[in-house]
Amino acid sequence: EVRFPILETAVKGAFLMNFFDSLKAYRDSMPFAQKMAITVDEVREGYSRVVMHVRAGDRNLLGSVHGGALMAIIDVAGAVAAWSYGEYAVTLNCNVQFLNAALQESILFAEGFVEKHGKKTQVVRVVLTNEDGKKLCTASLTFFNMGKPIQFSEEQ
Repeated sequence: EVRFPILETAVKGAFLMNFFDSLKAYRDSMPFAQKMAITVDEVREGYSRVVMHVRAGDRNLLGSVHGGALMAIIDVAGAVAAWSYGEYAVTLNCNVQFLNAALQESILFAEGFVEKHGKKTQVVRVVLTNEDGKKLCTASLTFFNMGKPIQFSEEQ
């Protein structure tokens, strides 16, 4: 059998790029993400970067971005990083440290980093920053791997 490692690597790379692009579009099309103005900016294996455009209704009575809105972008960033391995995963646990108030922010960024990718569970670290790079929150999330491959179809 003749093998072509360079070609195999290129095909695998093209497949992964197509998968990651499809994953971004799939997550962006979800009604909750649309309602929260959260979009996927970047995804690769074990990593995600998502963006949230803050609206007036996302703020609490003190004018800071509501903790629930911060949790939403954190959970999406964690899930996209977990899903980057090609299988659905659901959040089991989320531990958030609110470090700084999000008072004047209009755009938030959350990066998800898979710290452990196991057969049954994943641990994902998320860092939430403002547009100046100021760290607003850190979080650790545990995901349960459902063992179901992600398929991009209208029947989801």
